[in-house]
Amino acid sequence: MGYTENIRPRGFWQKGLYDLLYSLVTNFNSVLTKLDADAGVADEDYSSTLAITSPTIGKTYGKDVTPNGMILGDVVSLCKQLRTNFNALMDKLAADGTVNGTTVFTSLKAGASAYLIDTYGADVMQRGAHQGAFVDYLDWIVDKFDTSLALLDTDSGVSGEDYVSLYAISDIVTEQSSSSSSSSSSSRSSSSSSSSSSSSSRSSSSSSSSRSSSSSSSSRSSSSSSSSSSSSSSRSSSSSSSSSSSRSSSSSSSSSSSRSSSSSSSSSSSSSSSSRSSSSSSSSSSRSSSSSSSSSSSSRSSSSSSSSQSVG
Repeated sequence: MGYTENIRPRGFWQKGLYDLLYSLVTNFNSVLTKLDADAGVADEDYSSTLAITSPTIGKTYGKDVTPNGMILGDVVSLCKQLRTNFNALMDKLAADGTVNGTTVFTSLKAGASAYLIDTYGADVMQRGAHQGAFVDYLDWIVDKFDTSLALLDTDSGVSGEDYVSLYAISDIVTEQSSSSSSSSSSSRSSSSSSSSSSSSSRSSSSSSSSRSSSSSSSSRSSSSSSSSSSSSSSRSSSSSSSSSSSRSSSSSSSSSSSRSSSSSSSSSSSSSSSSRSSSSSSSSSSRSSSSSSSSSSSSRSSSSSSSSQSVG
């Protein structure tokens, strides 16, 4: 079919995208032509009503989409037409008078809100496309197109039995969440979600435990700080009281000693004064006695003289 590169949600080569789009558009148009020519199919206007002709795609000069360059708007336009025309083809086959399959075809259609292209709410637009959504769409269209070919081969009303062998497209798209492996992908997504939830729960538990440990540590730290502060305050108070008591005792002792010394000094001064007074009194008495004795002596001498004179 010409495609050589895989298409993945994380990225793809331009040549790989070109090869896949070229195969889709070319094979889709070829199936329409084959249906018109199939003897077991009543309608003969499949190609005239559903063929995709613009934008053009190919390697020749003048094509709109080429392996060497492509405009996103043209790529999106081709993808939108493939989605719209494939849904229309499934409805037309179900309504065809000689094709026995009905709901088996219509069940392959994209839902009204699924794999939207270039319309309101779509992730794939002409001015920008979400890569994951774009790859999901490509995976869906490849899977459903190949499934419709298998249904044509097994339909008893259709003459041709070589639709798959002629036009099937190998699935080179690694889908993100949908199509034939949507169930498996959904399971992986659910498992991933469960794992994420479990991880979140463990993270929350760890965070809670961490906060609890932090709170406990903070509480112990606060208690230790309070105890240390209380002990420090007690020691400070005791030290202050002891120092104050010591200073009071020292001050009292010093004051008492000072007063005692002062009293002793006063007593000594009093004793000295008394001694001096006594000494002065004694001296005065001695001088008085001496004076009295002298006077007496003088009187006696005078009396004796007088007596002598009188006798003579």
